[in-house]
This record gives sequence, C-alpha cells and structure tokens, in this order.
Amino acid sequence: MSEEAFNEKFWDEQIWVTKDTDYNTTSKKRVELFKRYVCKKGLDILDIGSADGEISSRISDGNRVTGLEISNQAISIAKKRHPEINFVKGSADEKYPFGDKSFDAIFAGDVIEHIVDTETFIRECQRVLKDGGIIMITTPYHDVVKNILISLFNYNKHYDVRGQHLRFFTKKSITELIEENGFKIIGFHKINALLPRDMAVIARKRKKVKIK
Repeated sequence: MSEEAFNEKFWDEQIWVTKDTDYNTTSKKRVELFKRYVCKKGLDILDIGSADGEISSRISDGNRVTGLEISNQAISIAKKRHPEINFVKGSADEKYPFGDKSFDAIFAGDVIEHIVDTETFIRECQRVLKDGGIIMITTPYHDVVKNILISLFNYNKHYDVRGQHLRFFTKKSITELIEENGFKIIGFHKINALLPRDMAVIARKRKKVKIK
C-alpha cells in the first residue's frame, strides 16, 4: 500500500473528524510553544501534515499559513472548516511544490515519525525555509526510562508492525538529523513533563551551510 493510500484509509476510518476536531491538550501546548518562538506577525508559515487544518488555523494569528497534506479527504475537510487557509496536496518526504526560501517558519507536528525518507523531509524543509527561519518538529518522546517501560509492558502495541509510526526518535537522534542538514537547535521541550508523550525540537536555519 502506498503512503497516499495508507493515509486515505486512515481518514476513511476517522468518522469523528466530520463532527469534531482533534484539538486536544497536547495540540494546544504545541501551538503555544510554536507561538513562543514565532512571535512576529505577517509571516509566511508552512504547516506540514496539516490534517483537518485546525492547527493551521490556530497558528495563523496574523500570519499567512499554507498547509501541506497528502490526504485528499483531509484537505477537503480542512478547506470547508478553514477557507482562509491555503491547503496544498503533497507528501512530507518528497519535493515540496514551493520555491526556495518561501517561508519564514515551519510547523511539523507529529509528522516525522510517519515518513520513510526523513532526510529528504528535513532537506526540503531547509530548502523552502528562509535563512534564519524557524522550524518546530514534534514527535513521540523516547528515553531510557520510557523505553524500559515499553519493553516490559507495551512492546508489541507500541511498535505495531501494522501501525503508522515508522520512526522512533530520541533527543540525540533527532538532533543529529536536524543539525546535519543545515539547522542549529535553539530549543528542546518535553510535552507533559512527568511522563512525556512528545518532544518538541526548535531549530533555526543556518545562513551558511554545507550539507553532506
């Protein structure tokens, strides 16, 4: 099954999205954190994996937001709910339909763990982001304690071979991926600090960079 077919199947099963939105406490914290680093108005922002458009709408707040989404169904829902946002079809790990240095900031909430080619993903982000621009990536958090608990109590479910999550990041591994591809980490946050579900990595595009 292709990535696009997999995502359409996922949205087929999400009957609730036609009635309500998945804007939960974790989503709210992500948006608040993004706004802390991207605090100016009048910016061009790219929301990668924009889904039903709720977060795209929340991070607009005086800015111009473009949502990039692979699912036709998700785009259809997003356009109906948030007609003020520009939603574009595209895959997170293929060449983006935007010119170089098109955006001041990028939000990629819980996307990177779903994609195969993570290096193309981060290099495309680097390409379409202006020099000095900000990217925030969130993804499920893994450290020694959490990995031990998963191994003891929840291994098969967490690492479901039929599941959507293809990548599992530690702070070290995601930092290496980002910094090796033209960025400098400027912030790291655990979301839900007691037993973190997600981590947020914020980075700035370096002005002069040689990518390996």
